[in-house]
Amino acid sequence: MKLLIVEDEKLLRWSLNKTLAKAGFEVLEAATIEEGRGIILQQEPGIVLLDIGLPDGSGMDLLQWAHGTFPSLMFVMMTARGRVKDAVDAMRAGAHDYLEKPLEMEALVEHMARVKEVVELKAELQRLSTAGHTEDVKIIARAPAMVEVVRVAHAVAESGAQAILLLGESGVGKDHLARYIHAHSLRRRLPFMVINCAALPEALLESELFGHEKGSFTDAKVQKKGILELADGGTVFMDEIGEMKPSIQSKLLRVLEDWTFKRVGGARDIKVDVRMIAATNQDLVAMVRNRDFREDLYYRLNVFPIPIPPLRERVEDIPPMARHFLQQYNRRFGKSVVGFSESAEREMAAYPWPGNVRELRNAVERVMILNTKPQIETGDLQLRPVPPSPGGALGGEIVPLRDAEKLLIQRALAKTGGNVSKAAKLLEITRDKMRYKIKKHGLSPGDA
Repeated sequence: MKLLIVEDEKLLRWSLNKTLAKAGFEVLEAATIEEGRGIILQQEPGIVLLDIGLPDGSGMDLLQWAHGTFPSLMFVMMTARGRVKDAVDAMRAGAHDYLEKPLEMEALVEHMARVKEVVELKAELQRLSTAGHTEDVKIIARAPAMVEVVRVAHAVAESGAQAILLLGESGVGKDHLARYIHAHSLRRRLPFMVINCAALPEALLESELFGHEKGSFTDAKVQKKGILELADGGTVFMDEIGEMKPSIQSKLLRVLEDWTFKRVGGARDIKVDVRMIAATNQDLVAMVRNRDFREDLYYRLNVFPIPIPPLRERVEDIPPMARHFLQQYNRRFGKSVVGFSESAEREMAAYPWPGNVRELRNAVERVMILNTKPQIETGDLQLRPVPPSPGGALGGEIVPLRDAEKLLIQRALAKTGGNVSKAAKLLEITRDKMRYKIKKHGLSPGDA
């Protein structure tokens, strides 16, 4: 652990350095407040052993500055014997403890070892508080295609692969599979951090991902660690990676190349050890072709791709998954519904589920809220039938060409249950072009 000594007496500073380095600390030195501030900004020590009387002011000034900028930094103050008021003021300002000069070196080592334990305990509590709850993550897989996905996910979880790409339609369970991979890896006791690239504006996404320094922009009143830094040793799940702007893509590429980055407004390289799991429901190959996504970033992320099949292609998983959700909502709502009738399970298996697992879960939740019967029957789930196309492609009406194209795409998706490849064949275009047109019209495969 890094420990900074801020003391202007050169001989005492040398003695403290020698003693604490021998005790296992990585010791840094400063003789003034300004030197101390610079080292804190650049090196980020865990503990500061700080003298109150310094050539360029009171050590209290450094304590108060750091307490607002680095709230987790632990300060131990050094005061002249009998200066009780100084010690009291320091404790009120946020110091962890104080020592009286002259210092007894053996007692100092024991004291700093206890402080180190407190710092490490706080760091561990922070890691646990930010870690995802992934210990009990299970995946229901009966369909051969999904069994293979789980097998591959388990193998990559146990490997040292640091870049994983999850592919699949919206709602297929990419977030859940990411948690499964983390839960079955050696990183499972360390943080699992999630960031949605589509949910945040560009500037905020950059700050959330990389962190920022105090004063780097208008509202940056304190230094903030980003998700990459907080997840050090664990896993970062980047959902909807295809929505990331090119300016951030280039910075993320550097992370994937050497696992270092700079905070927004920072000058120092920060190195981390994380596993990055990215997910998208978009066709990244088409996006690369259209220059919407960096080719070099795509190849860095695509080291280990795992495509997840849509729910309609793993029909065997629908009944056990629905029963699993039913038991969850039984517990949540204090009910005792025994299950689904055979006809209800057949109805679920026949439905195309354009919204995938998310739609299934929502359907079960809805019926469990309203249900008063011991068993869920056919029709209780209120599944929406896929509407048939009216006579002819557009029913004979004249509409603007752009609207006609959008309507044809929606109808093709509806007829194929959201299957992009099959919809593209109906319209006699390539799958990539179909993906492009879906994005162009602001649609998704679930828009039927």
